[in-house]
Amino acid sequence: MGFVKRILVTGGSGFIGRYVVADFVSRGYDVFSTYRRNCPSENKKNNLKFIYTDFYNLDALPKQYDVLVHCGAVNPGASSSDSEMYATNVKGSQHVFFHAMRSGVKLIIYLSSVSVYGTIKKNILKEDHPIEPTGAYGFSKFYGDEPIIAENPESLFNNIVYIQDLTGFIVQFRLFFSS
Repeated sequence: MGFVKRILVTGGSGFIGRYVVADFVSRGYDVFSTYRRNCPSENKKNNLKFIYTDFYNLDALPKQYDVLVHCGAVNPGASSSDSEMYATNVKGSQHVFFHAMRSGVKLIIYLSSVSVYGTIKKNILKEDHPIEPTGAYGFSKFYGDEPIIAENPESLFNNIVYIQDLTGFIVQFRLFFSS
């Protein structure tokens, strides 16, 4: 990943995002990490900047960066309403993706959810599994994926990660950025 210098991580203070941010910071990348609630006090490093955003007012985001890792989302565990999940996970994600495209990013990685597959009846899940989201969260993650892929199917958006196991994700993520 020799072209990567500056990375924007949305949801960098969240459950998964904080691990992604910490890994990039430890590798020496310049990292911009967004948050919605309280600004994290951990990881105070010269190559890390925290930015408040709600995915609708993106003026504070950097104008140029090389990679977007979109971890930001509202999930049912956050006591969110269905309308808040839709607003953030669908419309908010679209705003972030279009900002990234206008900024000239070279790579977008979107952390989705296995919830887009609905009820999984097999031990091994493959990407060709039928997409049958259930519940507001599954639908909001699916509709966060779908319009962007349709807009630009061949280039930036072939990096959707469907997360079920955090430990496995972190190992695979590190392997991806080591090559």
